[in-house]
Amino acid sequence: MKGVATKRKVGVIALIAGSVVALGVVMTMFLTQASPYVNVEQAKSMKGNNLHLAGVIVPGTITTTVMDGSTTRFILKDDYGQTVPVVYKGPAPANLRTADRAVAIGGMGTTEFEARDLLLKCPSRYEGDGPKVAQK
Repeated sequence: MKGVATKRKVGVIALIAGSVVALGVVMTMFLTQASPYVNVEQAKSMKGNNLHLAGVIVPGTITTTVMDGSTTRFILKDDYGQTVPVVYKGPAPANLRTADRAVAIGGMGTTEFEARDLLLKCPSRYEGDGPKVAQK
């Protein structure tokens, strides 16, 4: 009987150890694929092409060229007031000119943030001035 209990304990310990190793592998894979949100200063100092740079599209700076494919450029201002030119190669999103905020996903080139994807936030007509408070 003692041998069966010992084998069972070894099996449980092996199962727990295997689960911990598997969890460690999954966490490592997740962390290496995670894409951080950065500001302009951080984007300029970091390497990689999976950075998320969020900010306001500076009005009047959007230009699109269609030669050799479509290229869109604009200036993005982060929450600290720093700006950087953004270049996006590909068809411009339909709502780009009505968007007020953008998240450019990509990395810094020599002088521009090279976006491989754009996420846009447009002003919503359903957003109010804050919660309504009932008057007494």
